[in-house]
Amino acid sequence: MHITMRNFLLSTFLLFIVAISCTKQNYLKNNTNSTLELKANVKNDVVTKGIIKSSTLPLASEIGVQVIKSTEDAAYFPSGFTNIKFTADLAGVLSTLENCYLSSDKGRLYAYYPYITIGDNMQQFNDVPISIPQVALVNTDTDYMFSSPLDQEMTMVNNLNNSINLVMNHATTQISLLVYKESYSGTGELTQFTIVDADASNHIITDKSSENDLMMNIVNGIISGGQKGIITRTIIEPTVLQPSSSDPQYPSSNLNVLKNQVDNFGVSTLIVPTDNILPGEIKFGLKIDGIQYYVTNTSAISWERGKQYIYKIKLSGSALTMSSVTITDWQPVLGDDMNIQ
Repeated sequence: MHITMRNFLLSTFLLFIVAISCTKQNYLKNNTNSTLELKANVKNDVVTKGIIKSSTLPLASEIGVQVIKSTEDAAYFPSGFTNIKFTADLAGVLSTLENCYLSSDKGRLYAYYPYITIGDNMQQFNDVPISIPQVALVNTDTDYMFSSPLDQEMTMVNNLNNSINLVMNHATTQISLLVYKESYSGTGELTQFTIVDADASNHIITDKSSENDLMMNIVNGIISGGQKGIITRTIIEPTVLQPSSSDPQYPSSNLNVLKNQVDNFGVSTLIVPTDNILPGEIKFGLKIDGIQYYVTNTSAISWERGKQYIYKIKLSGSALTMSSVTITDWQPVLGDDMNIQ
């Protein structure tokens, strides 16, 4: 009986030691700081040189990261920094020179691209300055992006949720023009294009000519500020218009093939998103062989952020005609087909 009681007491003691050990391990795990580890993935592929092309950020790309306490609008890290620069490697893994240690306290995380210094980087902010110039060279656009926010109870960061895969979303709209020729005897060198409101509408927004106030919200990607303007893009190496053909089809009705055609023979630019565009409200200008041509949109449409709109424009004789527009999530989507006759 004494042996049985002794065995019982020994078993109870061992179970108590195990319970204490597990509790201690959990306590240590919950109260040990962890380094914030980030990786960024771009939501959709894009097509122009000035725009991110792959699903990861290019080497040495810099993004800004803001971590705010979950319970108050204050910097999460003891350093007080609210705008921390992270740099991407080839795999899209992000690193920083700052000490970003997460405790058991939760924090809201927001990120944007590309990184920019904001004051002393120690003030909470919701918007970052951006630029959509009226006049620029083709392929010099900046692909402004914001991350899907991690500010809900199940997504906020702390020492138990420190390895984060950021999803970067495009804040602008991509407009692509695939101009081709049919019954046209000239060389067909496209050297410049413009996009402008054809009437009193205010769809084309650019930098202010005086003090630019275009801003991107890092939480939802909404762009504010700016003024009505004219988008003018000059092509340093002129694009030579290709003739239409049926076999192989050019322009193609297959979206993947069309995307390649736009890559090789089209032009693109990024603009501020806009909605409720009515037929005839947008005018596209194209300078071909030194002659200026114009064509307007033929259907109602909204230019949404993160989408690419491919306009097929035919030069026939001496006039332009828009035949269709393709819309896609940063993949080819057809819009109006336009003709120049």
